[in-house]
Amino acid sequence: MTTALADTIARYTEAHEQMQRVLAGSEAIKALRTRAIEAFSSQGFPTTRHEDWKYTNLSRIEREAFQAAAAIPSVAADALPAMSFANDDALRLVFVNGRYAPSLSDAEEVTTAGVHVGSLAHAVDQEDTRLMALGSVANLESNGLVALNTAFMKDGALISLDANVELDRPICLVFLSVEQAAAALIQPRVYVVAGCHARARIVEHHATLGEPTNFTNMVEELRLADGAHIDHYLVHDGARTGSVVHSLNTTLGRDARFVNHHLQAGARLARQDINVQLAAPGSSTVLNGVFLPTDEQHLDTHTRVDHLKPHTRSDEDYRGVLDGRSRGVFNGKVVVHKDAQGIEAHQSSRNLLLSERAEIDTKPELEIYADDVVCSHGATVGQLDEQAVFYLRSRGLDEQRARQVLTYAFARDLIERIDLAPVREVATRAVLARLGDSAHLLEELS
Repeated sequence: MTTALADTIARYTEAHEQMQRVLAGSEAIKALRTRAIEAFSSQGFPTTRHEDWKYTNLSRIEREAFQAAAAIPSVAADALPAMSFANDDALRLVFVNGRYAPSLSDAEEVTTAGVHVGSLAHAVDQEDTRLMALGSVANLESNGLVALNTAFMKDGALISLDANVELDRPICLVFLSVEQAAAALIQPRVYVVAGCHARARIVEHHATLGEPTNFTNMVEELRLADGAHIDHYLVHDGARTGSVVHSLNTTLGRDARFVNHHLQAGARLARQDINVQLAAPGSSTVLNGVFLPTDEQHLDTHTRVDHLKPHTRSDEDYRGVLDGRSRGVFNGKVVVHKDAQGIEAHQSSRNLLLSERAEIDTKPELEIYADDVVCSHGATVGQLDEQAVFYLRSRGLDEQRARQVLTYAFARDLIERIDLAPVREVATRAVLARLGDSAHLLEELS
């Protein structure tokens, strides 16, 4: 163990000892935090020596002594970013630097007709029995950052749906990273439990106010019982500052379905891990993503789908549009376990380089230990089709506008699959904003 790593572990271990005395929770939660800090102490931050992290270097983040996000910074309601569902009937919870902000939320807590949406801190303080399986989906033993989040787990969201509940109103979780005097360590936790045949839409909007240099280390767990269906929309935008690591972990029961749409555009450095366990026959998942790095941004997306049981299905489609001196990473791994006969898995990674200095590392992977399967995967990296550019110019568009139209068309196919209009609108504007002159271009395309 290097001296730097030892110092980092000692710093966080000491902070954990101080906080553990005052953090609320049941004995089970406290034991989970203790097990987590032990797991972190044995692992530390991942390094580029780890295969899954070879393209993303966290050494600067590891060395920095971030301040714990304590008091909630003051934020005016009208400062909330777009996609606040202000004119909709969404159940909205707002978190500022990882802390629940009731004054910005639509309701402090909703518990009605088999639905519970509220702050995790309140549930922990009340020793809510719905938290009994917290920590069972995200693997802290093999991921030092999941362990770190768990060790300091304090606030976030708890969403619980009883069996057969079909929630018409979307649940919107807004996570604001706010600029402060000192860079903050933000570690929200989201826990979702969907009962048998429950159905809901969950929107997460991660945005910034100012140009914060905070480090967000977020962990999310979803447990879907038999027949449950969750549509999950994940939007990361805002300033190109700060760093975000987000681990999203889902396990599915028989015939359950998890659909995720992801737009990644914000942060200086961002890493998204999406892990799905198809743990019962008939379960399925759809993962769609667009990432848009520019300037010197580094955006990394890792997905892992485990087909654990027969007759399961997964479909992945990710597209990257890279400009400036940015770097993108996509690593999608599908593992077909030996008992998973009759499964179907498809994976696609397509990437468009707009600059000679932009760089992409893409690696779709398949590991198959069963023989009755249908699997496909593929990856492409390319530039705009010059013949298509010429065609549009021959129709009266100047070269810049022709390239903007073609670039938008590359991402549009995935954007149009977003079936929730406010999210689709934000995603559309985020893509157009990256192309410049977004208002004019949107008018031409509409």
